[in-house]
Amino acid sequence: MQKNRDNSVHEELLTKRLMTLSEQPVSRLGLAS
Repeated sequence: MQKNRDNSVHEELLTKRLMTLSEQPVSRLGLAS
């Protein structure tokens, strides 16, 4: 039960991170270099 909840939170954080990266491609390139 707790594991499923953790997975949901983790996926939510990944989704927010992906949206942030897609909105800021320049910043993403800057962090990668």
